[in-house]
Amino acid sequence: MKMISRVTVVAGYAGVLMFLVVAMSPSTASPAQAQSPVVTTLAIDMVIDDDGDTIPDNDDHTVGNIDRCIQVAAGGTVEFDVVLDAVPAGRNFKGQQYFMGFDSGNLTFVSQQHVTNCPPPNGLNMICRAANSCTGLLGCLYTGEGVPEPPDSGDPASPGVHDVFVLDASSTATISVGGASDPFGSAGGLLGRYEMTVSATAPGGVYEIGLNDSVVWWVILWDNEGHYIWDVPGNGVDDDDDDDDATDEDIMLDKTAGYGIIAVDVTCSDTDGDGYWNIDEADKGSDPLDPSSTPEHCDGVDNDGDDPGDGSGVDEGFPDSDGDTIKDCVDPDHPYYTDDDDDDDGFTDVAERCMTTDEQDACPDDSNPWGAEEDDAWPPDINADTVVDVTDVLKFLVAFPSAPWTANYSRRLDMADCPAVIDITDALVFLLHFPSACTNP
Repeated sequence: MKMISRVTVVAGYAGVLMFLVVAMSPSTASPAQAQSPVVTTLAIDMVIDDDGDTIPDNDDHTVGNIDRCIQVAAGGTVEFDVVLDAVPAGRNFKGQQYFMGFDSGNLTFVSQQHVTNCPPPNGLNMICRAANSCTGLLGCLYTGEGVPEPPDSGDPASPGVHDVFVLDASSTATISVGGASDPFGSAGGLLGRYEMTVSATAPGGVYEIGLNDSVVWWVILWDNEGHYIWDVPGNGVDDDDDDDDATDEDIMLDKTAGYGIIAVDVTCSDTDGDGYWNIDEADKGSDPLDPSSTPEHCDGVDNDGDDPGDGSGVDEGFPDSDGDTIKDCVDPDHPYYTDDDDDDDGFTDVAERCMTTDEQDACPDDSNPWGAEEDDAWPPDINADTVVDVTDVLKFLVAFPSAPWTANYSRRLDMADCPAVIDITDALVFLLHFPSACTNP
């Protein structure tokens, strides 16, 4: 494994961008309740045309591959999308409201579009909020023939604060996203498209923009009756305000993907935002551009997504001691099957799989399941030289503190409760092993 490095964070959240997008149409039907909790994800996609065919990947009913990071030179322009991956059938979708945190000293919004139900050239194909055409939809009228909305000036006393309000004043239809009355048949899709410029004098580094709790708390999705269509799990409160007195049900809104990173004059460290740095994924055989592809581990799952369909790509590289074609970790006849710490290094197999260290090897040696240059075996030994010393401390400090949805975060360094915030609990686990060394038999 190659030594891991990170760029310096040069951005703060000096500015906050607020977007209010609501279609104010009356409804004659009540939204149906989901039978079981469904997680829906609000995300920022920083690369809206992955295949370079000039056709954006996200539209009214499709969410393409989500890229968390984009590289750009100082003075460049970035176009990105906010998307919602799912709204369960039977729930209405009227609109959304959220703040967007960004560094207003180095980043400037140029345009924004929130046009609903208006196919090009009059607007963008976005997740449906209204059954009428562009006539009477102020969002379309304001945008015009494909001309993006200019950012509102906001309050001059609050740099970086902007708001958008899209009003559907004419529709009386009830729109059930994913249901029969949805003209697009959509279960999820595009919420807004934004264009931002980077100052020509912006220092090189990574700049975050975000909708999630690390920046602000306010992210709201509404249905056509003015109720929230998400609930906070585990708090015992009827957050969706549907007056059914039921708690912890309906949609669990996941905002952890609601961030994006602009890498100015530096490379993206974790392009797909799966928590594994690009250099780590490249070394261990997974795709750094695909969040569903992560380093392979012995768990009976094709983690890196390379299985051709015959099972040969599942747990590849890990031992099958008795030659019965069943890997030791999933073989009931092998001790690993019931052992939750196969290599007895004090870190459970589950924890090491999350950190992507070798759960069956307690100390770096000349072999590893990925065929990587170095054996990433022992979690506190970050540079895989069998010694936990000051070089490992310096590498750990790059990600301390950080949260899973921020630029500095790396699962590899999340030693206490991966995946979670890298904080003092992780530092204490790391320091328990400093200084120390491991040896091979």
